[in-house]
Amino acid sequence: MVKTNRMIRLTASDIAPQSGTYAVYAADGLLIGSITLDKGGVFPPAANELCHFVLDANSIEF
Repeated sequence: MVKTNRMIRLTASDIAPQSGTYAVYAADGLLIGSITLDKGGVFPPAANELCHFVLDANSIEF
């Protein structure tokens, strides 16, 4: 998990810090999909090790 400003960047096998929809980005920053996880869920394997997940701030569940 990498924190940059107000964004948390996660990778495969990280644990979701909160429930919500996470955007899936390719290594070049291209948005390639989304995944919904509950808090504590484990991120699945990605297309390659350079893909990452970012919580969509509009989907945060309280």
